[in-house]
Amino acid sequence: MGFEKTESAKLYTAVDGDTLQAIAERETAAGNPITWQELAKYNWGTDDPATINELLRDELGARKRDGANNFTISADDTPRSELRIPKKFKSKRVRLKAKGSDSIDLF
Repeated sequence: MGFEKTESAKLYTAVDGDTLQAIAERETAAGNPITWQELAKYNWGTDDPATINELLRDELGARKRDGANNFTISADDTPRSELRIPKKFKSKRVRLKAKGSDSIDLF
């Protein structure tokens, strides 16, 4: 499934201790189902954990680490770029049914 246009993506506001996984879980709970991998690919074109760790440091200014030695986001970080949270694309379905025939779904 794809995402809406970049303009419709919301800008992430830093929360102490956040990870891409935590952001994805929060978005999913709020009705925008997304995985951390989709979030990473949308923003950086990769979901490779080692590369993502470097990007959290280099692009989002993360300096603190968690117990697994991965960078976490803090409100006092100084990012070089913004993290965008995309909205999943939802197609509109139209059902047509002619008299005496099967229905047809148009997307």
